[in-house]
Amino acid sequence: MSNYIELNANKVYPKGNAKISKKDSGEILVTELSKSTDGVTIDTNGENKFELSLQPVNINAGLVFGASMNILDKYKRVKTVAQWAYHYEPGKDYSVLAVNSLLEGKEILVQFFKNGQEVHQYTVINQPNSQHTNWIGLVLSLVASVATAVISAIDYEKTTTVTTGPDGKTTTTVTTKKSFGGGGSAKKSSSPNDPSGHVDFDHIYITSSRVFDTEVYEELDGPIKEVVFTGNFEKLELQSISNI
Repeated sequence: MSNYIELNANKVYPKGNAKISKKDSGEILVTELSKSTDGVTIDTNGENKFELSLQPVNINAGLVFGASMNILDKYKRVKTVAQWAYHYEPGKDYSVLAVNSLLEGKEILVQFFKNGQEVHQYTVINQPNSQHTNWIGLVLSLVASVATAVISAIDYEKTTTVTTGPDGKTTTTVTTKKSFGGGGSAKKSSSPNDPSGHVDFDHIYITSSRVFDTEVYEELDGPIKEVVFTGNFEKLELQSISNI
């Protein structure tokens, strides 16, 4: 793939039917995003943190978008370590922000922020080893607020902690945090039947941890190599990318 444009030293490639071009102001314009498989693949320089800022996009009922974070392990194999998607729920008054449950820990913390302050949180119990579930809905955004619901940023950060137990066995705890900037209104629970009302937000954080045998983890893990961001936006404007 040689057809790329650099944004803050990150290579941005078109995916699917997408077309990319660089504006005079430096931002990357992505057009012809008609399908949920159209978008961009971003070479993230092998960092553990990724922040993408977008020109705010209004979220409507027909919008389907998502992102996958891929690594190269010790053997240079590609592996997806985090994946999320947003879609409208037909016949309902909400849309769903979901994550790939097989890539998350047993407890997933969902936090809502407004003007830099946490305004609400809840924990979703996950079954990461279940063969009957692949996607788990975490956030139910109210379609009634579609006029003000926007996405303006996606972030990913990974931290690791190594612990040695009394038996001398060493484990590595991997904590991942994904965040979505923008704004809107969401139900106060991941359950569609919960009557507790809704909360207004401008940022959502999703955090979970998984524990691995350290020896195995060092073979199978690696820094983020690429982020694949897709959706039927029609067009997107990528403003900046940070790995710091």
